[in-house]
Amino acid sequence: MGRYGATRAVVAVDELAVEHALDGRPVRLNTAERCEVATRLAARGQGSAAVAQVLGVSQGAAQVLCRRARERMRRGVEHRVYTIRPPAGVMMDWTERAACARMDEHMRLAWWATEARIGSAHVESLGQARRVVWTAAPFLLVCETCPVLAQCREWAGKDNYSGIAGRAVVRDGRPMIGRLFRSPARSRAFVTEVLKSWRETHA
Repeated sequence: MGRYGATRAVVAVDELAVEHALDGRPVRLNTAERCEVATRLAARGQGSAAVAQVLGVSQGAAQVLCRRARERMRRGVEHRVYTIRPPAGVMMDWTERAACARMDEHMRLAWWATEARIGSAHVESLGQARRVVWTAAPFLLVCETCPVLAQCREWAGKDNYSGIAGRAVVRDGRPMIGRLFRSPARSRAFVTEVLKSWRETHA
């Protein structure tokens, strides 16, 4: 039996977030919610092109997402759908203590828009890495006061999340700039240096 009394894996899906995405509103989705969007579009007879347009991702990313949705269905992953917020104990309760949970609506929309903008960025050099971190700086600074960075990093890795999580810009759960450095410590030091420069520029 699984954690929730079932033999199948369970992933929480926010129904309101999915509906907002399908309506074309900016919204932050986890991987299960993106797969749910892809599944509903497929049920309407739409393919990866529609997924790319609705989620604001590249055609290649949309194709990967569609394959991931099919794989989740094949593995028997159950998308448990809730309205607005899952019951306590199903979703990760640490999220309520996260620094980003206290952001206002304007800041959230800016966060999601930034995630969409940097999501397709190519990071092959330190200059490109610096531009990505600089763009995400206002939100990475929110993470500096967060008491649950370790849990956030773990969640991002398990969920293959792409966006801003755990004081890092991640793609498919892995830091986008991490492979440019020999160790996670050097990668974090690089981010710290860029954030310090950004803060001084905007003081």
